Amino acid sequence: MEAVNLAREKNIDVVRMAAQLALRENDRLVELTVRLRKENLHLRGLNPAQLQQELALLDKQLEREANKLNEDFEKAKAAEQDKSKPVKKPRARSGPREQPKLEVIEVAHPLDDADKVCASCGLELAHWEGQDDETEEVDVITRRFVIKKHIRPKYRCQCGCIEQADMPPRLVPGGRYSSAFAVEVAAMKYVDQLPLERIARIFKGEGVDVDSQTLWDQVNALASKLQPAWERLRDEALKARVVGFDQSPWKVLGHEKVWQAWELSTSKIAYFDSCQSKGAEDGARVIGDYAGVLIGDAATTHTCLAKSGRFTLAHCWAHPRRDAEKLLASDPQRAEAFIRFVRELYDVEEQAGDDIERRRARRDTTSRDVIQRLRAWRLEQRVLPSSPTAKLLGYIDNHWTGLTRFLDNPLIPLDNNQTERGYLWVAVGRRSFFGSRSKRGTEVAAIFYSLAESARRCGIDPKQYLAAALAEALDGSRITLPHELLANR
Repeated sequence: MEAVNLAREKNIDVVRMAAQLALRENDRLVELTVRLRKENLHLRGLNPAQLQQELALLDKQLEREANKLNEDFEKAKAAEQDKSKPVKKPRARSGPREQPKLEVIEVAHPLDDADKVCASCGLELAHWEGQDDETEEVDVITRRFVIKKHIRPKYRCQCGCIEQADMPPRLVPGGRYSSAFAVEVAAMKYVDQLPLERIARIFKGEGVDVDSQTLWDQVNALASKLQPAWERLRDEALKARVVGFDQSPWKVLGHEKVWQAWELSTSKIAYFDSCQSKGAEDGARVIGDYAGVLIGDAATTHTCLAKSGRFTLAHCWAHPRRDAEKLLASDPQRAEAFIRFVRELYDVEEQAGDDIERRRARRDTTSRDVIQRLRAWRLEQRVLPSSPTAKLLGYIDNHWTGLTRFLDNPLIPLDNNQTERGYLWVAVGRRSFFGSRSKRGTEVAAIFYSLAESARRCGIDPKQYLAAALAEALDGSRITLPHELLANR
């Protein structure tokens, strides 16, 4: 029978059995000890008083052990009772919520002149200062499209010179649609995930007759202006010492082979790039001469890229843990054992928090001990070579070096989940408008998803950021990246 940790065991039946076995063992040991002490007394020639004193000390020691066992039993029993109690769902919040971002518009409701007469005496009613009733309601003001006519008067001189004011900078010189219009369309497509055809129908219902091709032209022009910022995002991401790395399918209509959206990820940056494959050649183009630590899954492409020796490849613990969860139905004992080891690693990370030095110390002691016990457990397992469990254990064996790199570098996270969460909006868009129609379409999608996701990670509204970035581009200024705005704040 495996050793039971009574301090952590939650199964009350297991604790009860362990307690009964321990009590029986205590009784047997007491009888054996008394008999041996009596024999020792006889051989040593000690008197009965000395024997009684030694037995009293032994009784106290056994009493302390029994009390500790009872305390562990009561804790486990209380934990089991709490677990069996139905969990109360938090009550839904009722009443109005604060809306600090909304503009407040005051609307007065004065009495008509005919009603400013007292019904009792007929005298005129006067305003009672400071006693007004105020009632709030959240209202909606419909988006309104207008045609702006820019009128530039001409001025002439007697000598024949003519002057007039310059036009404000525009996204498309001589174009019919404003910069704000282009930002609105881009935000609806790549932030709200609406297809251009649906956007065209929405606009038509609001009075603007426009087709999807015109909307694409605006989005494409906006992407061209913001492309320098997108290219700089890649350079900024590759300056980090640890970068998340992954790829996800992206459909291009008319191509049988599925393209790939590659991602470079840090805590403040998400850079997406579209490639025709997930092969090593495209991967090398994305990461360039990066020489830090890339964390990702065990894809063959990642392993091939790591052979160059320029960067260090660390592997993600979330992937084998997910595989273990799939084994719970077929091999629950081994699956649960592996999941417990991984949970201990995450417990260490939670205890360390954001303190790098504390994380380094905890990993060098506690995490390293967990890894050693996990390795010893792995070597004890004997499974069928073709079984799903064998595949999980083989994954651990084949990528052990990459899985344990985090022990020596506190900057390496346990998993690559941050990178995978960055694909949320890509996945929604992929299902909403089924990919892109051209290579340029994939590039435009990569530009807007990169800037929008980076803005989100920095706590900036993506639509507001696109408008501010375009204003800088039209002004000829260097576009400020989202994490640079965050630093300036």
